[in-house]
Amino acid sequence: MNRAADNPTISPGNRVRPAFIRRMEGELQANHASKGDWTTWRPDADQLLSELDHHVIKLRTALACSDKPGISEYSADIANIAMKASEVLGAD
Repeated sequence: MNRAADNPTISPGNRVRPAFIRRMEGELQANHASKGDWTTWRPDADQLLSELDHHVIKLRTALACSDKPGISEYSADIANIAMKASEVLGAD
């Protein structure tokens, strides 16, 4: 597997930030009680688009209000949705 994180030629500035990974993982844990087990959720494209639209609206609002905690939370939510899209519907 040729992962960028394992490739020493990738600049440290071009790696996923550990703090952001922690935020993503924190959001997965926080959502577990209300949304169920992430590993068993198998959304279709329409469900993913709906979730993405919902969280983009929340992020847009947070950005417009300079709500730093909200920006962090909703950015991590959107990243998690993208990760699930790749996992369920992508080529991996």
